[in-house]
Amino acid sequence: NKLKKIIYASSSGVYGQLNYKGNVKESAIIQPSSAYSMAKRACEVYLKYFYNETKISSIAVRLFNVYGPRQDDRMVIPRFIDQARKNRSITVYGNGKQTRDFTYVDDCIKVFDLLNKKVNGYHILNSSRGKEFDIYSLARMIKNKLKSKSNISKVNVPKKIQEFQVMKRSGNSSKLFKLIRYKPKTDLVDGLNKIVKWYKMRNYSQELINKIKKKKVNVSIFGVGYVGIKLVLALANKNCTVSCFDKDDKKVKQISSGIS
Repeated sequence: NKLKKIIYASSSGVYGQLNYKGNVKESAIIQPSSAYSMAKRACEVYLKYFYNETKISSIAVRLFNVYGPRQDDRMVIPRFIDQARKNRSITVYGNGKQTRDFTYVDDCIKVFDLLNKKVNGYHILNSSRGKEFDIYSLARMIKNKLKSKSNISKVNVPKKIQEFQVMKRSGNSSKLFKLIRYKPKTDLVDGLNKIVKWYKMRNYSQELINKIKKKKVNVSIFGVGYVGIKLVLALANKNCTVSCFDKDDKKVKQISSGIS
């Protein structure tokens, strides 16, 4: 068996609807309150016994409200951004005083990478900043950042997500930090700036693609990151002549071979 380690993406949802004083630790009493969170907890328990039997390192990471580019539009941050961009009413569930501990996706990637390199055995670990932010303030921040004309309205919590609702959620990552000397640190303002920039670039590339759908043109692209790659492939598929420029020669060669 070549399997050396399992790093499992669990969820802060395992803490359920209990309201803890301060930032919750892994040792706290938990109370999963949905099929989703119960499944996450079941996998944590399974990994414990799997490790005992196989000695294959098994680490469950309780992620707290991860956000970033390409996130499911049903989640609160992309939902607010979409509503604000379209100048539609930004809908806040309940009174908006509920708090969340938002974790930027890049921080999660680094956590998983360091756990893979440095940590063995069986562990359950929180991955969070330990900073609470209320949902109404989040809506207001996104509205202001996008200079939106949206109003912010409070609505009843939909029945289908009531089981996920909790008034307070914030995690303590001291155990994680002790093991890898790192914990999520991206400030919410900085994370939102990155997402807004990504949305603008995505919209720009899509608008450009739409404009040239019926034309064959020569295009030069400087920088072939995530947005650039998408643009290169889309234009090439439309029989456009595409010239790519990037300081990373290896990346350019890979893209060129993929198109040809």
